[in-house]
Amino acid sequence: MARRDRYNAGANAVLIRRTVCAPDILIAGRLPKEQGAELKISAQMTILIAAFFAIICYGVAISGFSSIGEMTDPAQVVDAKGFAWFWAFLGSVAVALGAVSFWIVRTQDAGDDA
Repeated sequence: MARRDRYNAGANAVLIRRTVCAPDILIAGRLPKEQGAELKISAQMTILIAAFFAIICYGVAISGFSSIGEMTDPAQVVDAKGFAWFWAFLGSVAVALGAVSFWIVRTQDAGDDA
């Protein structure tokens, strides 16, 4: 019969040790009780984060598109176009999420807590 602290795998048994951690250490995605368990971002902050992220994404996309003219290898040109279009897509997603947040801010009643 296998011991209680071993994984029962026959000849390939692996010793499992369980350690006790201090209560203020982050384990498996749980926050300590003193910090709270959730993060709330307001809709206005979401708009700002989305705008900032969109600016960064579009900047990388423009940089990628502008560097295509200097390339001579056709495979490298195709890869650069894919890279630039990917960042342009990410910027468009950020703009869409910012627009949804803006719509939520505009349509929310003064007494609602979203």
